Amino acid sequence: AKFALGEGAHITDALKTQCSSLYRHWRERLKSDHFSKCKSLKEAEHACPQRIDLNQWKWLVYNYWSTRKQMTRSEKNRANALSKKIQSARGAKSTARIIYELVS
Repeated sequence: AKFALGEGAHITDALKTQCSSLYRHWRERLKSDHFSKCKSLKEAEHACPQRIDLNQWKWLVYNYWSTRKQMTRSEKNRANALSKKIQSARGAKSTARIIYELVS
């Protein structure tokens, strides 16, 4: 094996969670940088980044981001984000770290 991860399913689960999170955030950046700025699906199709396979990009444009289900989810999430009265000002510090610093 390339990596010695030790025993336990928690390591595998943690890796899956981390990979899933990284992939989701990467797709979000792709959408905001290349898809959301386009006015039509044809324009979005031609906005394919160089490092993305054109067939995979077309699938994202036509079969994922432009579906009714995904558009509804996106609108709902946008409305929820805009309705927040208080924006987080913690930055990169975790809540646990902030509490520890306050107590110390």
